[in-house]
Amino acid sequence: MRPQARGHDYITLVADADERRVLFVTEGRGAETIQAFAADFTAHGGNPEAVASISIDMSPAFIKGVTKHLPNAQITFDKFHVIAHASTAVDKTRRIEQRTDPSLKGLRWKLLKDRASLAPAARADLDTLIAPG
Repeated sequence: MRPQARGHDYITLVADADERRVLFVTEGRGAETIQAFAADFTAHGGNPEAVASISIDMSPAFIKGVTKHLPNAQITFDKFHVIAHASTAVDKTRRIEQRTDPSLKGLRWKLLKDRASLAPAARADLDTLIAPG
């Protein structure tokens, strides 16, 4: 496996969610991995144009590969990456806002956690922050 960004080695794994089985595994994480899957799928009697749905991370390379090699697949972004992006956006916004409103200091985990899992005092702090003013 060749190293990629941040010193990681990547694989692409394609699984059939309905059948709960792995269909294809290859090194890398780019558009070429989707092309390799489509070729392998065809070689095993599948039709890449018949793939109706696929769940991927938000990588532009994956989006490009799916669009080109699985043209009828509806893309759904996986929950892990959507939540990671949302958490990063919340934290970035909190940091910017904290510069002008010191009362936001110390709220990071209260904003990122599920409200139901917060302790009563933390939930009250969060409610005070989001209450209409």
